[in-house]
Amino acid sequence: ARVTEIRDIQVINGWYFGADSRCPARVRMTESGANVTCELVGPFFNSRGEMVEQNRPFVSGVVEVGPEFPRLEAAAPGAPVFTWFPFMYPEDFEIKHGQPFRTLTKVDFIHGGGRAILKARPRDELIGGRSGGGMLTSAAILDGALVACGAWGYAMLDRYLEIPDSIARYR
Repeated sequence: ARVTEIRDIQVINGWYFGADSRCPARVRMTESGANVTCELVGPFFNSRGEMVEQNRPFVSGVVEVGPEFPRLEAAAPGAPVFTWFPFMYPEDFEIKHGQPFRTLTKVDFIHGGGRAILKARPRDELIGGRSGGGMLTSAAILDGALVACGAWGYAMLDRYLEIPDSIARYR
């Protein structure tokens, strides 16, 4: 069986910890027919640093498996409406992106939508060697797509930044 889709991804609770600290986490997986329900859980601390909950759920989602991948057709993006603008990751922002995750390179934003160019390191360098069976999109590319959506919202919605709290489907 192969992973054919990840769906119903939902951020349940925010997870706060310092940039210089480590916070252990684990994934709980429950099989349900051809699907696997997953939860990212970890300890939750109050403002005094006291553990309040050992296994607080932070993110959940469903992994679907099947005999083969669905065939997806991607349309070519075409030329930008105006021109491609370079995207610069802010160095002093609350969300830090290390060099491997800085995949968003250019944007073309208009009201009602936009386009982005993502460029990542070779797949094998980002996700390791794979046999070809399974989902092969690196987390860095997915993160770049989310950064593009967040940057579009910031530019078009009165400088308001929001990180998506859910993803309906990822194939």
